[in-house]
Amino acid sequence: MPSAGSDPRALLVAFHFPPAQGSSGLQRTLSLARDLPSCGWQPLVLSAHRRAYPRTSDQQLADIPDDVPVSRAFALDTARHFSLRGIHFRSLAVPDRWWPWWFGGVVSGLRLIRRQRPAVIWSTAPIPTAHLIAHTLARISGLPWVADIRDLMTEPDWPKNPLAWRLSRWIETRAVTGSRRAVVVSPGQREAYLNRFPDLDPERIAVVPNGYDEAAFRAAEADLGPASAGKGRLRLVHSGLLYPRDRNPRPFLEALAALMAAGTIAREEIEVVLRASGSEKRFAQWIQELGLEGVVALEPALGYRDALAEMMAADGLLLFQGRRCHTAIPAKLYEYMRAGTPVLALADPDSATGRVLTRAGYPHVVPLESRSAIEPALTDFLAGLRSGTAFRPGPETVRGYSREAAARALARIFHEATGLGQPAIPAPSPSSGRRASARSRQPR
Repeated sequence: MPSAGSDPRALLVAFHFPPAQGSSGLQRTLSLARDLPSCGWQPLVLSAHRRAYPRTSDQQLADIPDDVPVSRAFALDTARHFSLRGIHFRSLAVPDRWWPWWFGGVVSGLRLIRRQRPAVIWSTAPIPTAHLIAHTLARISGLPWVADIRDLMTEPDWPKNPLAWRLSRWIETRAVTGSRRAVVVSPGQREAYLNRFPDLDPERIAVVPNGYDEAAFRAAEADLGPASAGKGRLRLVHSGLLYPRDRNPRPFLEALAALMAAGTIAREEIEVVLRASGSEKRFAQWIQELGLEGVVALEPALGYRDALAEMMAADGLLLFQGRRCHTAIPAKLYEYMRAGTPVLALADPDSATGRVLTRAGYPHVVPLESRSAIEPALTDFLAGLRSGTAFRPGPETVRGYSREAAARALARIFHEATGLGQPAIPAPSPSSGRRASARSRQPR
């Protein structure tokens, strides 16, 4: 039990946490574990056993602060641990592949609550089981629950599996209406939930955007060598998952192939890297079909800092966001902004993503689904890269999207949810621009 006058504790329930790899969402929890103490809260992390993660990397284990206890509860991945001769039964992945984590999470969570006496429980997406664990713990303990839903958990046609849809909708309803505060990452998500739950007090839903980790960027900058002028091919990079449903690269690939066929773009002047995109088999077929071999490469995942370094070293960055994700904002958008690298955004200018970019001054924001709009935008974007006139945001544009700002916002939400007095939260520290000279916080 914390001593009198000590900071209150927050139990963070998060599936994705180092050594997990492949989810940008883990950066949100990892940064909170580092930054919440400066905002008056001591975090405790409840995550899953390493065996449950499809991919792991030890690179960010050193970023977990020494004074933040991490409990890794029993968890299994039904796609791997419940398969029969390599056959995965999708009916077992309801509401998600990691539902066995609920059993271990509740047992470990109750033990943490009994020993550490947290003042609030916080759970985060995208794995619904995290919210189910927090809901159970809150019901048993009576502690206030803050549900970091981030993006809409269900839509009329998603998830496709009817049973998964019903259970996910049930968990989503509990998270929105049963928590003390629900948190989303964009005003559009907040509006969507207020429309779905018209009797809900609007003060119950808060917006805390995703962001970038300044310390990680400074560490990545230290690994970068000097930029080389006139290095040859322009290198465009997309970092992270692409989905044929919501982030479909096909129109972009078709536009690129058409511009090459017309002689507007020469094969030897451009290379496109789709890093850790998923669906590689399907995308490889498209690349071959469109004659883009040697121009578009499907590359494997990198460690987080290496991925940030690649963003900063690239000539240009690609962002894909379809109209079905009109209210969502991908976490990588803020990392792209902090990287300071020019961005070609394939997103509806009137979407939540498009509005953030256009307000920041990015000139190349066109609908993902429109090849006719992509062709001139890509042509102009490459011309700006060649001439050195492509738009790059200044530090003042991106400073408000730091992970430190998110921690300060969540600390205030924790105090509102618990009824504790407001802490003396420090003012934000200045965020450096590209090639910052300040030293990074060394990992422990």
